[in-house]
Amino acid sequence: MNPSNHPQSTTRPKYDIGQILREHGDAYKASHSLSPQQLKVLHDLSKCRTSFLGGHLYECSDECGFEEPHYNSCRNRHCPKCQGIAMRLWVKDRLKELLPVPYFHNVSTLPSDFNVLVPYNEKLIYDALFEATHESLASLATKYLNGKLGIIAVLHTWGQTLSRHIHVHCLVTGGSLSFDEKQWFPSYDKYLFDVHEQSALLRKLFCKKMRKAFKKGEFTFKHKSASLADPVCFEAFIKGQEQKDWVVYCKKPFAGSAKVIEYLGRYTHRVALSNSRIKFVSKDSIVIDYKDYRDLDTNDIPKHKDLKLTIANFITLFLLHVLPKGYRKIRYYGLLGGQNKFARLQTCRDLIAQQNLSSEPFNCDELEIEIVELPVCPNCGAALRHKAKLKPERAGPTVGEILEEAVKNAA
Repeated sequence: MNPSNHPQSTTRPKYDIGQILREHGDAYKASHSLSPQQLKVLHDLSKCRTSFLGGHLYECSDECGFEEPHYNSCRNRHCPKCQGIAMRLWVKDRLKELLPVPYFHNVSTLPSDFNVLVPYNEKLIYDALFEATHESLASLATKYLNGKLGIIAVLHTWGQTLSRHIHVHCLVTGGSLSFDEKQWFPSYDKYLFDVHEQSALLRKLFCKKMRKAFKKGEFTFKHKSASLADPVCFEAFIKGQEQKDWVVYCKKPFAGSAKVIEYLGRYTHRVALSNSRIKFVSKDSIVIDYKDYRDLDTNDIPKHKDLKLTIANFITLFLLHVLPKGYRKIRYYGLLGGQNKFARLQTCRDLIAQQNLSSEPFNCDELEIEIVELPVCPNCGAALRHKAKLKPERAGPTVGEILEEAVKNAA
């Protein structure tokens, strides 16, 4: 059975983005111009786990008479309700790739001034940040560790208040495999590389890619970015960014493989807003919880605050983070990229063991991720069992019809 068809956990947040979109999506679409991808997200999330998609009827296995329908998920990667299962499956695949070494959490942030270029150049900007982040880490690994790192990179485009905040989270091995694959070079215990050096290198590489893309005519300049179509203005803009300090963050190593897995699940399949952060919804407004990183408590922990938005503004901000169709927001570099990945990783494990560099006893077969938690009958506590398949109750246009209409309107 497809995991998306299993009953879901009985503990659910009080408010649901899908419900908000069901109630306000049509009015929003009537007054806003949306891309086909944004329309698809609106459609999918509003139909997620409703009778529109069909599902399965479950009954009490102890025959107490309890029955409950569980509707299929939309499986859209922007849906907060669908990412739990996807994340668990993804993490399970990553377990076999972990090495018995420390791992660092490295974050590269794009200055907000570049946001003016993003709306019509998303893929170009995101690709450049991915590449510059990888190249900066690889260059420093060559310089200081004489080898190749293992890197998992994840793109996030949002901040706590749903504003555009483009950054790449990286999970990086605390050490490298020599280029001749005959030695493992461990990193320093407390830090990976100097973040100021990486910041300067990231800035240099990214700005170089921007100039190259401009020279090749790959940018689209519209609305707020129209003035940057002029070569003199564009160059002045890039030079301005080169004068700034770019934010690069690197956290101390995780303590053990369990913490690495916790990291993977926390960042890889996160969407702009989870249902659990919605505190209150009224007829025309929504209140969400956010962490204010500029206001820390006595333990240097960001304080939680409330952000109130109109429903229309909330939908606008949520859709701001819809990725281009088919865009890969998780990427693998170095030891984890290309062919022969598992052979390289086994070489790493053998060398780490031979050099007595293992940070902990490690056996990936002992690390298990539970994919689905089946709920129990609320009346008697017995497990629920599948009784019947529920056919989709189509009401309104399909997503294909909606996208076809959007293409016609755009033309």
